Amino acid sequence: LVPKVETAEEIRAIEVRAAELGAPDDLALWCMIETPLGVINAPSIAGASPRVQCLVVGTVDLANELHCLPSAPGRWNLQTALAQTVL
Repeated sequence: LVPKVETAEEIRAIEVRAAELGAPDDLALWCMIETPLGVINAPSIAGASPRVQCLVVGTVDLANELHCLPSAPGRWNLQTALAQTVL
C-alpha cells in the first residue's frame, strides 16, 4: 500500500526500486489517492505499472486537502473527486 500517490512517476520509481531489491514480479501495488493532484492523475497512476492492482481513495486525507468535512452526509462534498478517480 503506497500512501499519498500523486504521479505515475512515483509508481515507476517504486517499481524500479522494488526490482532492485529483488521483489517478486507479481508483487502488487495498491496506490492511495489522498490529494487533489492524485485525483487528477488517477488514470495515469492506474496505468503506470502492471503491479498497480487498485487505487484506494483516502477520504479523510483528501477531505483535509480539499478543506471540507470528511463526514458530510453521503460524502456529497467528495463525490466529484470520487467519481473522477473511478472514471
